[in-house]
Amino acid sequence: LKLMSTGGVAFLPVVGSLAPWRGVLVLLAMPGVLIALLMIAIREPLRSDVRVSSSQARFGDTLAYFQQRKWMFAGLFGAFALLQLVDYGFSAWLPAMMGRRFGVPASDAGPLIGTIAILFGGLGTLLGGLLADRLVRRGSADARLRVTLMAYLIALPTFAFPLMPSSSL
Repeated sequence: LKLMSTGGVAFLPVVGSLAPWRGVLVLLAMPGVLIALLMIAIREPLRSDVRVSSSQARFGDTLAYFQQRKWMFAGLFGAFALLQLVDYGFSAWLPAMMGRRFGVPASDAGPLIGTIAILFGGLGTLLGGLLADRLVRRGSADARLRVTLMAYLIALPTFAFPLMPSSSL
């Protein structure tokens, strides 16, 4: 963001003329475009061991199953949607809040938030998956939902971040 704000990439076509925050988003998306193009070159492996059984549920049966349990699915998916709404909203406003509350410039807040998100996001995904798999092996049918609930309960205190006396806390 600092590089974009000071005109450090003004020589780049299109990106150099964008507003700094837009230019950052475009620059960050570029590796993803390259990776997507490289994925075209990867051949799908042949699957010779796949067998289709006549006992598989038909599409109508699946719809009926969802219809019979519509309130359970509405509550489950609704809860996850609301949790994601809070999560994305918090993440989107965090750099601005750090600037307003603690005087941390966005050029410093971005790398800090990104480092924390990559480190703990990756670690949480790995450890959460391992914990859920372990609980499933022990016979817990709802292990993945329990681990998700535990993760959100553990993360809940982080939403008090704006109330802290300093950004380092």
